[in-house]
Amino acid sequence: MKPHSRFSPGWIALAVMLLALPVGSQVLNSGLDALSCGIKDVTTIQDGRGSSRILFNLDGAVLPENISIARATLTFDLSGAASAEALRFWIHPVTAPWSAGSVSWTSGWSRGGGDFEETVFARAEVDLSQKGALSIDVTPIL
Repeated sequence: MKPHSRFSPGWIALAVMLLALPVGSQVLNSGLDALSCGIKDVTTIQDGRGSSRILFNLDGAVLPENISIARATLTFDLSGAASAEALRFWIHPVTAPWSAGSVSWTSGWSRGGGDFEETVFARAEVDLSQKGALSIDVTPIL
């Protein structure tokens, strides 16, 4: 599967509420080989009415032109979470370049809240009472 060329390397996580979770690595599994990369440029934008979006880029995610991805996961460390609530995530690829220092809900985008592909996403519900690593399947995005 060839990566979609109109996506920037950034991703956006749309959360029902803001929660700062330490983010682990993205693992792109291609047959017997695996690519593991970190997260960089993490920032949160808020609309002032309770909606938040967490933006991040993958660090070192340079994929060859012709690659087939069998499975991709985004891993969070829930060790610091201290809540019995559930958090719903929608993770979308960002379609415009952005910079953590200069982007907000209304600036840096052609529309408020960010430019992202609405029809391509991964979704997960996170139980914050869990401890340890939690992996979200983001294969549909790639």
